[in-house]
Amino acid sequence: GQKMAVNKYSTQRSERDAYAVEYHVVEGEDAGYSEMAAFYRGYLSAREPATRRLDDARLYLDFQGAAEARRFFLGVPYRILVPLTTFDQARDMAGTVAESTGTVPVVRLTGFTEGGLEIGKVGGGFRPERRLGGGKGLSGLSDWCNTSGIPLFMDFDLVRFRQAGNGFRPLLHSAHTASTATAHQYHYSVSTRDVMTEMDRYNLLARALLPQAGSRLVEAIRRSGLAGVSVGTLGSTAYSDYTDTAYYAKNGMGADIRAILGTLRSTDALVMAREANLYAALASDCLLSTPTGAGYPDGMDEEIPFYQMVFKGRIPMSGPAINLAMEPDRQFLKCVETGIGLLFSLSGSDTAEFAKSVHPQLSGSVFQDWIQRIGTYSERAAACYEAVGNAPILSHRKVADGVYRTDFDNGSTIYVNYTDLEVQTEDGAVGPSDYLVVRQEGGMS
Repeated sequence: GQKMAVNKYSTQRSERDAYAVEYHVVEGEDAGYSEMAAFYRGYLSAREPATRRLDDARLYLDFQGAAEARRFFLGVPYRILVPLTTFDQARDMAGTVAESTGTVPVVRLTGFTEGGLEIGKVGGGFRPERRLGGGKGLSGLSDWCNTSGIPLFMDFDLVRFRQAGNGFRPLLHSAHTASTATAHQYHYSVSTRDVMTEMDRYNLLARALLPQAGSRLVEAIRRSGLAGVSVGTLGSTAYSDYTDTAYYAKNGMGADIRAILGTLRSTDALVMAREANLYAALASDCLLSTPTGAGYPDGMDEEIPFYQMVFKGRIPMSGPAINLAMEPDRQFLKCVETGIGLLFSLSGSDTAEFAKSVHPQLSGSVFQDWIQRIGTYSERAAACYEAVGNAPILSHRKVADGVYRTDFDNGSTIYVNYTDLEVQTEDGAVGPSDYLVVRQEGGMS
């Protein structure tokens, strides 16, 4: 029969009585999106001055810890947690990249808590996965990174869970839908967008308990001595919870997250957010995988790097992982266009068996397959980063089909050519699928 989606709404009103929208008009003959970005940057700075604690980095490494594989024994399927990158391997890989590129990378550990990349307890139990080296392995890696001057961030998922632990139980402590049912979440196939029935569903932590989860994370940071913490899902997920009118229609999400991140920063730990919403970005020290293109194939005429135009110069950031992109060279140019860092998602072991799993990106993350290209991309981008540094973006515009110009407030200019032909600009020729840097003193590279 036919399937029909039925939207359910609560009969109760939200606690918020009114909503307000501010409008600001950018005027003048040359008014455009560059002026809009400049206004918005000033608007945010006036309300919350930047407190930069890290310089912009050229390279970001996102190491994948452990993942669950589906295997068979005498025809009977079973699941097993497979170590992909141990803490010792992460140290060796980061050291190899730093030595081969002459660059100090920023390192993020994803899936290094209990259960790896799989959704289990809130915050992964706030413990390092023992199969990857446990607390001793984490301590050794942390000490090495501190000595080497490498910023290290360990990721904790405070939002998604499906197992009981640390005082959080799925049956009692999950967010609810408007029909008062538990708001179960599902994994979907990237290609078909169908529910992956072989994967376990999971829940979202009740909104009222997010601060408590944040407090548990603070305890874990103090216990482990971590200098940096990543809050991937916390910074990118906004959701409602109809167990309390205070959380209807995603009310208070920004304020709640900012309070949690503020508490984390009060421990002197650096905070990283991934694909961060505005409220999380403003409260973070580093942003990973910021958007450089349209999220869906909606037939956009142009893609404007508005996110980078607002935050570049205020917060260090990277683009999406180059090695996971459909067109790595194009993703590289996207990062160069706005002077943001290059991100690589890497694993220390073979990942072929995950090609058809809920983590298909792992199949393209093998470190040995990418170490040479990481060096090539780093060397190729050196002229960009030397010229741009921490400078904010002043303006951005299209100068020809497939060719864009970005001006920075230190006087540097970058032209990026996405076409297959050499293009002549007012400042010189830009080769096919290449970029041109024009420095303040007039030099070119």
